[in-house]
Amino acid sequence: FRARNVIFFKVPESPSRDVQAKKTHDKTLIESILAASNLEGEDLVTFHRLGKTTVTNHRPLKVVLVSKEKAIKLLRNFKRDVIVKVNASLSEMSISSDKTPAERSFLADLRSELNDRIGKGETGLT
Repeated sequence: FRARNVIFFKVPESPSRDVQAKKTHDKTLIESILAASNLEGEDLVTFHRLGKTTVTNHRPLKVVLVSKEKAIKLLRNFKRDVIVKVNASLSEMSISSDKTPAERSFLADLRSELNDRIGKGETGLT
């Protein structure tokens, strides 16, 4: 099921203290992002914020779509410049597939090795 999930980062949260108002705000943003990425509102199954609410940071937003194919389509079609035209508050937004802890660890190790090799002067690595 994880293949159907997409994580949105740096999506502004509603300042409201009302849970229903926050959900409505998030759903409106998600639907506008889906529309800008050539997906339908019906492709959305559910969504929720990850982690605890903080004043300084926006929590990631986990979005579950109807199929793995729809998630891949969203990841491929996502273009920040198109999203910003729809909603300027999403200028810092990024998205990612939902990764397991092992996948996150593996990718962190790869990034670390790349940085080490670049630091040692290797070229042509990327």
